[in-house]
Amino acid sequence: MRRYGVKRIICELKDLKAKYGLEFFKFHDEDFLMRPVNDLAELSEAYKSEIGLPFVIETNPKSVTAEKVRLLKDMNCVSATLGIETGDLKLRKDLLKRVDTDEDIRRAFSLLKDSDVRTSSFNLLGIPGESRDTYESTVALNKGSGVQYPNIGFFYPFEGTELRDKAVSDGSFDPSAPEASVYKRDIPALNIEGLGRDELVEMRNC
Repeated sequence: MRRYGVKRIICELKDLKAKYGLEFFKFHDEDFLMRPVNDLAELSEAYKSEIGLPFVIETNPKSVTAEKVRLLKDMNCVSATLGIETGDLKLRKDLLKRVDTDEDIRRAFSLLKDSDVRTSSFNLLGIPGESRDTYESTVALNKGSGVQYPNIGFFYPFEGTELRDKAVSDGSFDPSAPEASVYKRDIPALNIEGLGRDELVEMRNC
């Protein structure tokens, strides 16, 4: 586990702000709040006093606590995106190896919304085992969590992953097909039993 120290972060941000006249930052860190709370408190104070620009983050529901959200808000965080991926707990746990429960997700979004931090979510459609029921669970969890801006893209089985091997072995993905070599967020990569491609696209649109 490696992370920049607070001094290094502030130094780079000050340089970027001055060099390019920036007015906004987006941190491409998939779990910004994984930092220990004392480290985040130091970063929050330094950012607030020396940078001050609004910014957005990505994080994991398990990392969201009331204290960390307070520090985020204090340093001018305006938006946070959290991964839900699927509302089906079994698929989320067994297939995607995620440890967050529905309650973890609802709690995280609630804490952010209560502090007036805009919320968005990442969701995957067309994963192995997808069905109308799992789709409805994803919609329900987003609604129940009060997500303001849900983002949904289609799953793609990247080379070297267990899920690609699974998709190839069960016949839902043909790696030799011409269109299979290109990842497209808005087009399903797998053939899902009981759900046609056009139907999946419309489910995403909805």
